[in-house]
Amino acid sequence: MCIRDREVTMPTDEKPKEDITIPESKSMTLILGKDDQIFWYMGMLTKDPVISKTTYGPANIRKVLKAKQIEVRNIFVQKAKSQEIVVLIKPMKDSKYRNLVDILDEFEICGIKQFAVVDFQPDDQKNLKKKGLVE
Repeated sequence: MCIRDREVTMPTDEKPKEDITIPESKSMTLILGKDDQIFWYMGMLTKDPVISKTTYGPANIRKVLKAKQIEVRNIFVQKAKSQEIVVLIKPMKDSKYRNLVDILDEFEICGIKQFAVVDFQPDDQKNLKKKGLVE
């Protein structure tokens, strides 16, 4: 499938031949919420990360994405490894399809090439509630 000259790989039922391990320091998660809210954190949810909240646009999520890209590149250039940030997108039920399109546009603008759309899990909801970010 191709969206605006960008190749999109759709999930299959096949199990991967090997596990893919992504260093926490280059893994970013975006949770697309209602009312154009975006919750984001670096690393893994199991490590009780600091979850921040922002919205769409150049002064908001774009600024965050660019800053985190630079941070990841600075860390991994010293290790002579891939310097690209990997972003997981987790749309909540209350988010709009337009929010997903907008975030993909931001990725295009920022040059983010490694990302995946994954399911929003009950653990995600629990964590957001625990931190007082959603009801």
